[in-house]
Amino acid sequence: MQDLFDECTAAYGENTKETGVFQKGWKRVTNMSEVESETSGWRHRPSGYTIKPVFGVKSHYWGDGFSLDLGDSADEMRSILTDLKSNHWIDKRTRAVIVEQFVYNGNLDMFTSVTVVFEFTEISGVFSHRHLHTFRLHQQPGTIGYIYVLLEIIYVIFLLYSLWKEAKTVREAGWAYLTEPWNIFEIFNFILAFTVIALYATNRVYGTMALAAVKQGKDPLQYLRSVVNINLLYGWFLSFLAFVNIMKLLRLLRFNPLLSKLMSVFRGMAVEFSAFIFYFFLCFSGFGVSAYFMFGATATTYRSISISFSTLFQMSLGVFDHTELTEANPILGPIFFVTFICFMFLVLMNIAVAIIDSALPDVRNHVMPEDDWYFIQGLWERFTSLLGLQEVPVTGKEV
Repeated sequence: MQDLFDECTAAYGENTKETGVFQKGWKRVTNMSEVESETSGWRHRPSGYTIKPVFGVKSHYWGDGFSLDLGDSADEMRSILTDLKSNHWIDKRTRAVIVEQFVYNGNLDMFTSVTVVFEFTEISGVFSHRHLHTFRLHQQPGTIGYIYVLLEIIYVIFLLYSLWKEAKTVREAGWAYLTEPWNIFEIFNFILAFTVIALYATNRVYGTMALAAVKQGKDPLQYLRSVVNINLLYGWFLSFLAFVNIMKLLRLLRFNPLLSKLMSVFRGMAVEFSAFIFYFFLCFSGFGVSAYFMFGATATTYRSISISFSTLFQMSLGVFDHTELTEANPILGPIFFVTFICFMFLVLMNIAVAIIDSALPDVRNHVMPEDDWYFIQGLWERFTSLLGLQEVPVTGKEV
């Protein structure tokens, strides 16, 4: 093949990317004194994304490269783009162009970060990918804003009180505290809670700095990038925190007779259902890897194994686009789609229903433990006495 091609075009790589300084037209700099007069689009800049990279279809990028500002008006932007085009700023060695902008809606008082990634492959293909994230820099206006602040303060007070009570329990129990799984769960809950509070405070600090930069006429881009990334992290950790607290709520609901029977159903089918989950994972993995090898080269929703798994999971929930499989492969596409749907719903789901049905007869005569029953009765009596509906029985000790 060396007789047919004079040179090879390499794919993108963090260790092979260009980091030098050029003149217009990608000419090597011979006199460093000329660098200052050149526009920033021909000079390498360090990364602007310190928390997380920008993800595209083929790879991810940390934001370092040859960047420039497109100006404050449409005419200035057209002039800059014309100059870049005439000097071949995008050539065969370009692997990604990232267009980033922030827009503001004054009616809703919301900012939106718009990031579009254009990836140029080594075989002259182009993939596009977009990221949209809406956020707020100001506190909610009016009465609702004060209510939010009040609820946040109440949450912090309850969190500190719970931490104090849990610390007393740890001091009394010692190392035996760690032998209880729900205590580990509680430690994880406190870690997530304080992480969310720290991210919330950091987000407020960067938001204030961004607003101050706008008022002073400075470039707030770096602060806005940090706000976007911290907002994403805040949302992820807040989701984990909500999940942990929902699990704690379900543990409290075990005192309900119906939910107690439901939990006993889960305990009764734990062994069989664990084996089913393992079998389901093996079958699902087979379909996911097969879809990647068959359609990954032509269908973007199967371009990687992880994305292929995500697409098939959505398909199992009823969200799918069978035309994409047909366009990718007119023969194997429909066959794969029908096989996956039939196997997932007609075979695996019936197995799951059969496992649940076999566990139901064992818990029909389930009786709630006596300690739990007395706990519910005492809790109900306290609640009704608080409302004045009945009096709590007075024991000899209380007299």
